[in-house]
Amino acid sequence: KILQKFLNGTANESDVDLLWDIQSKIEGKTICPLGEAAAWPVAAAIRHFKHEFIEIAQKKKFVDISHYDRLNKLVRA
Repeated sequence: KILQKFLNGTANESDVDLLWDIQSKIEGKTICPLGEAAAWPVAAAIRHFKHEFIEIAQKKKFVDISHYDRLNKLVRA
């Protein structure tokens, strides 16, 4: 739901910190390796592109992901 806010242009800067807090509470604190692995992409995205998350939140930018939908349809075909 939080990542969806970034896509919709409704995120705020505190959502970046919230995502980081959530992933840090998962990583290394679960017996299920799948749960821990689910946090890695979020951690990597924030670690390397935090400035972009903040910019999207500040400018209330809509993130167009329609090209990913088209790519997914091609891959599934």
